[in-house]
Amino acid sequence: MGKTVILSVTTDDWEIWGDQFVKRQRLAREQLTISPGVQPEAARAKLITAMNKAGAGGTLIVSVGHGSAGQLPREGTVELAPGRALSLGGANAAVPPNFVSVFYDVPLGPPPAISDLDNDRKNNPGSVRLRHWQAYQEMAAACRKAALREVVFMTCKVGRSSDFLKKIANDWNVVVRAFTVQVGIASPKPRPLVFLANDPPPYALAATTILHEEELPVAPGHTIRVGPPL
Repeated sequence: MGKTVILSVTTDDWEIWGDQFVKRQRLAREQLTISPGVQPEAARAKLITAMNKAGAGGTLIVSVGHGSAGQLPREGTVELAPGRALSLGGANAAVPPNFVSVFYDVPLGPPPAISDLDNDRKNNPGSVRLRHWQAYQEMAAACRKAALREVVFMTCKVGRSSDFLKKIANDWNVVVRAFTVQVGIASPKPRPLVFLANDPPPYALAATTILHEEELPVAPGHTIRVGPPL
C-alpha cells in the first residue's frame, strides 16, 4: 500500500507546513524537500525519489513553486521544482523559460501538420527541446513504474487548465488534482496555515484552524481531478 509524500520547497514556511502535515499521520506520510537554485537534473532525481517513496497506490504532493492558467484549457504552467527548473508548459508555452511543453509531441493543427517533436527529430536533432522532452519522458516513465494513484499540484490556478492537466495525467498514468484559485500560506507563529484565496482560515475556530495547519485545502468547488487510473 502506498503512502503520501509531499515534496516541499524550503522557503516561505512551506517546509514547516509540510512537517505539520506529516506529523498528523506519521506512518502514512513523508516529506522530502527541495531548495531554490536547484539544477534540473538534481530536481528530476528528487522528484523521481519522491515518486518511488510514494509507491503503488500512493499520492505525491508537489509543493515547490508556482502555477498558472491560460485563456484556453490547453494552456498553463506548473512548476515541479523552484525557479522554473522543471516547469511544465501547456500549448503556446515558451521553451525556455519553461523546461518543456507537454504538447511537444502533439500536432497543434489539422493534417498534414506534424508535431514540434517530429519536426525537431527531422530538422534539429541536437535541439535542447528534444533533450528536455527526453527528461520529461523519464519522469513520466518513473511515475508509471511507481504506479502512483494521484499527484497533487499545490500551485495557483492551474486547475483551470483542464486539458493541460489531462495531458500530464495521461502521460504519467496518474490522477492529477489541482486548484482553480490561488493557494496561499499564512505564517502565524509557530504554525503556518495553508488555504485557498477564496477560503481564508477562520482563526476563531480552533478545530477548523487545525485542519488548515495539517491538511490539504478541502474545496470541491475550486478543485479539479482529471485523468487515469479508473
